[in-house]
Amino acid sequence: MKIRIHASAAAGRAIWLIAALLAPASAGAAKVDFQINEPRTHQVRSTDPSIYIEGIAKERGEVGKFDIMIVIDSSQSASEPTGSDVNEDGIIDDDYAGADSIYKAEIQATLLFQHMLTEMPLNDLDPQGNRRVRLGLVTYAGRGGLQDHRARKIYLSDMRNDGQFESMRNQDASIESGLTSDYSVFKTRLAAASLKQEQRLLGSYTNFLAGIAQAAKELKAHGRRDAQKVIFFMTDGEATAPFNKFCGDRLAMEYANELRGDDIRVNAFGIGRKANSNLARRTLGPPKGIVGSSGTYTPVKSAADILDRIRDRTSSVVRAGAIINRHKGITYRGQNMQFNFDGTFSGTVQVQEGSNEIEVHIKTVSGRKYVHRIPLEFAYPDGYLETLRQELIAEQSATEEMRRVMRQRKSLVLEIDGERPGSRQTGESKLEILEVR
Repeated sequence: MKIRIHASAAAGRAIWLIAALLAPASAGAAKVDFQINEPRTHQVRSTDPSIYIEGIAKERGEVGKFDIMIVIDSSQSASEPTGSDVNEDGIIDDDYAGADSIYKAEIQATLLFQHMLTEMPLNDLDPQGNRRVRLGLVTYAGRGGLQDHRARKIYLSDMRNDGQFESMRNQDASIESGLTSDYSVFKTRLAAASLKQEQRLLGSYTNFLAGIAQAAKELKAHGRRDAQKVIFFMTDGEATAPFNKFCGDRLAMEYANELRGDDIRVNAFGIGRKANSNLARRTLGPPKGIVGSSGTYTPVKSAADILDRIRDRTSSVVRAGAIINRHKGITYRGQNMQFNFDGTFSGTVQVQEGSNEIEVHIKTVSGRKYVHRIPLEFAYPDGYLETLRQELIAEQSATEEMRRVMRQRKSLVLEIDGERPGSRQTGESKLEILEVR
């Protein structure tokens, strides 16, 4: 019988994570609370020495809830190819509005994210039908049509005074799904939004301001007071509206700056060939761009890249983490480790019989490091090791017996060969002799 130890392709990453995380927390740092969901007891009796660890790390005073609006670029330029294999069919489609377009990548990333939330620890529906993480969806494009000779110098106050802000927001962006804990409803409305883009029902311009403003409207109106409010903003990298490209980016930056006072954080993802341009980084990136100093801007090539960046860079608490076990001077590294954007974590770690000290290490987005220790006593069921030993002895005995029989047969063949001097037994005749025996 073999005892299987769980392994993961991600195990190699654990080495540098552990090295980076073992330092203690900075003096005077804001406290981080750990809630351990698994294991439920400090004494475990099992035949499997791989222990599953699950929990959440959150800053003291927070409840670990998130209201997230995903904002998708549905403009004409989002139909351009990404230059990568979005649908993972082994072929890069460079056709306009093809299978590997920017828009398809946005849809795929949103589906992957929603699926990740479904599988994420501690995110089940509560008795009131709510999850810790709620999702909403906005699509934006831009029909243009706003004209102003002062376009290069116009400000949000001008648009509000002229009554253009509300009409622009509602014309160029649409709330496809309000904040919801029902992920099946969200998925259905995402499919409907995708059909609208494919039928060219939206405008051809790119209005960052409209997309962000529509998402903020939903968060302000229906966001939970005790939840962190986040916008995941996706784009091909360049604003061309309202009015024109000269003021589209500036107005979006001005509006995003207002959101700081509403405690709404923006994380942006640029997809496609323009996403890494100086203009895109200046408009979207920190510290003066749309994401400000609290958010991140990440140029990516594929939908999977967006999901990876959400895991790695958009947490309110955890930037990186590791799970280890210390037993009698030996350190066992965790396997299958996941540290999610909302502070939840999970993984398996090998334990040994007796006293173990499991440690969960995290590094926060601010660079501070924390460790939570889980003392654990592990024992095999009564008689299990003796049964395992007897099975091993029986297996070894069977192996030795097989070797003995093979040696006897080989000796017999050599003996028969010796009785026939000058003759050589063929493989076929030797086989006949063995069959007779």
